[in-house]
Amino acid sequence: MGMNTKETIIYLLPLPLVLLVFDFYHKRSLVFYIHLAAFTILFGLIYFGYFYLFYDDPFYKFISINEAHYIGEFSYYDKSVGTIFSRVSYRPLMIFISRTYWIWIILAVPGILRALKNPKELHFVFAVSSLCLLLGFLFMSTSFSFYNPIHLNPRHLIILIPSLSVNIALEIKRWTSHYFWKRFVLLWICFAAVVSFALVSWQYGLFYSGIAACFLFKRPKLQVAGIASILVFTTIYAEWTVKEEKQYEHMVSMLKETIAESGENTPIITHALLCQAAPLIFHSPIAELPLLDITALEEKIEADDLQEEFYVFTYSYLSEITPQDNSLLSQLQKFGIKYNYSWLKKHEDPWVSIYHLKKTITLPTFPDNTSTFGAEMQ
Repeated sequence: MGMNTKETIIYLLPLPLVLLVFDFYHKRSLVFYIHLAAFTILFGLIYFGYFYLFYDDPFYKFISINEAHYIGEFSYYDKSVGTIFSRVSYRPLMIFISRTYWIWIILAVPGILRALKNPKELHFVFAVSSLCLLLGFLFMSTSFSFYNPIHLNPRHLIILIPSLSVNIALEIKRWTSHYFWKRFVLLWICFAAVVSFALVSWQYGLFYSGIAACFLFKRPKLQVAGIASILVFTTIYAEWTVKEEKQYEHMVSMLKETIAESGENTPIITHALLCQAAPLIFHSPIAELPLLDITALEEKIEADDLQEEFYVFTYSYLSEITPQDNSLLSQLQKFGIKYNYSWLKKHEDPWVSIYHLKKTITLPTFPDNTSTFGAEMQ
């Protein structure tokens, strides 16, 4: 498959079962699956036996992983139905488009569908592999107790590239001269271009537009050469665009200014990942930095230890990575309303937003007894 990670091990679990059904249907030898089952049982006994021997529970690893999933920035346990729905619906689409994985998926679709319709060994294996990886990323749960899809970190999608590349390479010569598939691919690439111009950035819009323009060539070889040239160029160009998109130095500079302005007694609420990375960024222990994530803020609420003022620091690059970061501002807005904090926008640019929350004094209301008082005076 080109690479092996802890994700691919899980995502590709259905692959041997699908291939078993495929070979059984075509009345092929099943010796491979007998050997696979034997080795699976052997390594399973070793794996579970180890945990039983040292931890008195063969399922210790599964239980410990499951228990760690309940509360945290990567967990959907305490997130709303709307947040989970966005994770399995439109947000993956935006990640695919904004990280250009969309082009690999769309170019692979003709090859995948043809492999499923007219199965050949190599074509079928990689088609099913790509589907397992894609569906696993989209819908698999990392918890046995509740539905917890993996958070949308773009690096988790790198595992799609090897198998999708094979799907593309095996069939691209065939479908680039096919009337329907050529227009199918062109349509969905144009869709990505429109979405990019509207919601992502003009650079990504130009990228998809350039890929779409390659299909205007009549000769398939020119189409492939054009697409390959754009992919090579954008790979080189990506170093600059990623730096521009992240604006890491700008974020660090603004965070330093916010810390200096807030002082020691005014906490800064920000992303959990930024809190974790802060000691490395500032070469200072986290205890010495006035940074809080949502979990720490909730602990302050429970302990009735809320300060009169807070700063909120959001970094757009982190906002799409975890469910907690994605809903950070909406959670804090609810917090401000519930606990009577007024909002003041201190700074906003495409990368960083800074807000100042200050406790407002709620004056007590008194009943209107004017008429009664007047009657008594009379």
